[in-house]
Amino acid sequence: MYIYEGKNILDPTTPLAEKASMVVRAKGKSGACVDYVRRTFEGLSSIDLDDSGVTGLWEAVRNHPGPQRAFMMRPTALSPNSTS
Repeated sequence: MYIYEGKNILDPTTPLAEKASMVVRAKGKSGACVDYVRRTFEGLSSIDLDDSGVTGLWEAVRNHPGPQRAFMMRPTALSPNSTS
């Protein structure tokens, strides 16, 4: 699991749709934000933990319109549908 240690913390009142939009555009030193959110969601899911904030954000990101959607849907090593 990855823990964000940067200075760009979101205001808790930021609407979920706006957060999802930020996630699909953001990229940092460690890679794309969408990968961070996906891996966090999948990591928690792999140990049967459901964090409503993480789950809600991941669902909003997955449903966000745009060309990045196919990229976001690819399975990762933690995904139960992965063949790796």
